[in-house]
Amino acid sequence: IGERVDQLPPLEKMLAEVDAMCERLTALAAAPVLEQYTGPVLFDAKAAGTVFETLLSDRLCARPTPLGSGADDESFEKKIGLRILPRSFHVFDDPGPQFYEGALVAGAYRYDDEAVKPSKVHLVEKGILKTLLAGRAPTRKIKQTTGHGRSSGFADPRANIGCLYISDDNGIADAELKQELIQAARDEGLPFGLRVAALDEGAGGELGDPIYAYKVYVEDGREELVRGLQFRPVQPTSMKRILAAGRDRKVHNSVSGLTASVIAPATLFEELELTKMDEEFDTLPILKAPAVRGK
Repeated sequence: IGERVDQLPPLEKMLAEVDAMCERLTALAAAPVLEQYTGPVLFDAKAAGTVFETLLSDRLCARPTPLGSGADDESFEKKIGLRILPRSFHVFDDPGPQFYEGALVAGAYRYDDEAVKPSKVHLVEKGILKTLLAGRAPTRKIKQTTGHGRSSGFADPRANIGCLYISDDNGIADAELKQELIQAARDEGLPFGLRVAALDEGAGGELGDPIYAYKVYVEDGREELVRGLQFRPVQPTSMKRILAAGRDRKVHNSVSGLTASVIAPATLFEELELTKMDEEFDTLPILKAPAVRGK
């Protein structure tokens, strides 16, 4: 992703990536369907960014609830001062820098939609929630804007993440993370653990469907591509049971709605549940299209 043509990779690299994607999709179509899985799940760094965006982005924002609306408060405002992540985790939001280790951070901005310059906000320190992001609208505990009042389209501005940075003081190398996954699966008596390399963006606080998921066998560490899975609802308390995380962080840019970025390391969750995807597909038409009849 880039803002200018000169920020895009060379054409040869983009064509090679398209070829690699086609090969992965072909392999995915031939991969076996995994009926269900409950156990440790390792998310690669970019996939972990999608996970944390789903589980944290709205909950780290202070948004007033209109009286009499009957709407549930999804934020973590009542959890300020409590632990929401492992004790080695830190989270801050800083929309200032436009790049992270050479990668464009799409969520960066100079002023929010309420004409306030954003500040760097330390949200979680040693796993404990310290404060929330805010716009101009105050809540019970958050009275001052942090420059995070943003809107999508013509909607009224409200608190939203800009660029969320997540780190683990005890981060380990990717090879060690795979061994941690194998050990966690072995401890549960499972023949394999699950590694997710990419997944769809979630909605409504629920994780999206895995795009590329691999069985990682306990016996020899080999990996097998599988498909047809979807996540069961994940409770926010699952984040307290993260077993390990990586050192290196990758940028996940969300540009489908309100532009935001999450910079996160690969992350190993102790236990998540996935089930077979229950989805109906359109049947093929009885008659062929006129353009292909007779061929």
